[in-house]
Amino acid sequence: MSDRTPSKPGSATAAATPPAGVAGAVTPPGTRSITRTSCSAADKMIGRSVGKARILKRLGRGGMGDVYLCQHPDYDKAVAIKILPPDLTRNDELLQRFRREADSAARLDHPNLVEILDVGEENGLHFILMAYVDGMNLQEHLDDEGKLEYREAARIAYEVALGLGAVHGEGIIHRDIKPANILISTNREVKIVDFGLAFDAEDKTTLTVAGAVMGTPWYLSPEQAEGKRADARSDIYSLGVCLYLMTCGVRPFTGESHMAVLYKQIHERPRDPRFHRPDVPDYFADLILRALEKKPEKRYQSSHEIARALEMFLNNTYP
Repeated sequence: MSDRTPSKPGSATAAATPPAGVAGAVTPPGTRSITRTSCSAADKMIGRSVGKARILKRLGRGGMGDVYLCQHPDYDKAVAIKILPPDLTRNDELLQRFRREADSAARLDHPNLVEILDVGEENGLHFILMAYVDGMNLQEHLDDEGKLEYREAARIAYEVALGLGAVHGEGIIHRDIKPANILISTNREVKIVDFGLAFDAEDKTTLTVAGAVMGTPWYLSPEQAEGKRADARSDIYSLGVCLYLMTCGVRPFTGESHMAVLYKQIHERPRDPRFHRPDVPDYFADLILRALEKKPEKRYQSSHEIARALEMFLNNTYP
């Protein structure tokens, strides 16, 4: 791989035929990717119209709804629509989360974020219309490749950090950065997807379901694991977990239960990346460990700061 800093990617090219990946599709760790799993032909949404979009095929199921391939007369590229199941709209808290996802994502315009085209509600169906991106998510990529060459891991993390810079600049915390929510297009562009857990940093409301901690245990920051308020540094911790996984081929913390993983997130220190991979440069290993500090004040304090650190590594300008 070249030593130069990667250029910021542009918009992904939409495929004329249904590509392998879809923005907004979420895969729990350790399960087969939904973007590669055929969905039931008996889906009652197939053939229906929602707004101007005509639904063609179900592509997968995300944390807050199903994602479909659709045709739309206003766009000459492939589009996807994410729909919250009607039975869940009776849950005011879940509906609040969905609306917040739509409102926050629609404000953002950045090459490292999936493009949101429209949001709305029709006949009780709440939906987000988004660009359809040709590619696979990072979880799929890791399932295929295992651990990555560490400079490629740094490049992907750098692009994610740039996207998070735009997110945090709007006062939004993603709260669920994980490989399934990082999309890699066929031309190697990196985009953050699924703002199902996003919320405005100025809003004092904590979004939970039945008092449960929101997010994915393997990627939750210690403060999130304790049920405390998340901020931008929580997303940086989650990015650090992704970076550790990409580099080492294993997550920093595993356990027989979600509670066991949450306990380790709060109380245990991760093994040095060089334990798993001795060839990792010291600067890069220290970068990963700083992102994974237990106390937020010891981590990188902004997405821009960790992006600069990754840029220095990619440019070979680090100390």
